[in-house]
Amino acid sequence: MASPGGDIAVIGGGVAGLAVAYHLGLQGIRATVFEQEASFDIHSSGRNASIFRHIEGDPLIADLARRSQFYLSQLCEEESQWLKRTGATYVAADKEAVDELSRMADWVDEPCALVGASELREAGFTEEVQFGLHVPNDGILDSHAILTSLRAQARSLGATIRNNVMVNKIDRMPSGQFRLELSTDEKLDVAQVVICSGAWAGLHGAALSIDLDLAPLRRHLVILDVPKGAAPNGVFWRVDDQPCYFRPESGKVLFSPCDETLWPPEAPQKDPEALNLVVDAIQKTFPGFQEAQVVRYWSGLRTFAPDRKPILGPDERVPGLHWCAGLGGHGMTIGCGAGEAVVSGILGKTNDILRSYSPHRFDKRQANAAHASV
Repeated sequence: MASPGGDIAVIGGGVAGLAVAYHLGLQGIRATVFEQEASFDIHSSGRNASIFRHIEGDPLIADLARRSQFYLSQLCEEESQWLKRTGATYVAADKEAVDELSRMADWVDEPCALVGASELREAGFTEEVQFGLHVPNDGILDSHAILTSLRAQARSLGATIRNNVMVNKIDRMPSGQFRLELSTDEKLDVAQVVICSGAWAGLHGAALSIDLDLAPLRRHLVILDVPKGAAPNGVFWRVDDQPCYFRPESGKVLFSPCDETLWPPEAPQKDPEALNLVVDAIQKTFPGFQEAQVVRYWSGLRTFAPDRKPILGPDERVPGLHWCAGLGGHGMTIGCGAGEAVVSGILGKTNDILRSYSPHRFDKRQANAAHASV
């Protein structure tokens, strides 16, 4: 016998799920959040680089970042509690890669300045890195402060957050409700489900016969102890076909070679071979780190849709199903704005973000693939 589980179940208690619960609460709607881990920062929400970017290749991502910035400054009372504006410099050997970001900055009215080859040489970059763009408002965010504030505010607005509870099965009942079978042996019936479960989102969609081809990708991050005076004072990100990034971290340097390895939805194991990728990236980009010592390293998952854009909003194939998934490494930057957009969809509204990031944008591609296989 199933018990009534309330109106809305949110699967996943990382930044996406907490943001959805928070925005539902602002509308006077109480949700129940199911998180399979003991804490909200075990997986992607807690294993990221904590870099806040105002511009990306997609203007709607920039819009979501700005909406997130607005809400996070309210949640944390002031911006300085969650964001340190160190500035970020985006560099490349390819002029077009930097020009694209510059055009996007102009499009969204984000201040920026071009950085020339001589300045990049003085900063320590290799000769092949000739083009740069400095965005002064970008910086380093405090993931723990954000998640703690989101959780507290969601609960204060009526959300129930259940940790250590896994949703093992989802069925659509003849009544139109969803029946959730939980790892606690409970069965709950709910009116609507929001999938916010990161690398596990594909599995939860598959339970309802929805396949969005979501791909979890493993990426490594390394803490380096660099020579005195070599630590950067801001974020640096190479954005061409040799991507890597680094930023200051408690007197040391956080560095990523931007590796991507397809991985199942589970806690990823770190690979010692990734350290060779770090060495290679340093040699090609910033040789001043060649004498650095590895303090520790780890890996995390970023989950992508086939077009590497978020999946947000209602899924008309299963009325009552909604998505906040495929945030692809942007979660801490856009999560709060994405949650706002998803709740708009739950309320029956639409906007450019929901139209652009709808799960139905893949329908034609999937239909063509099915036709080709016949």
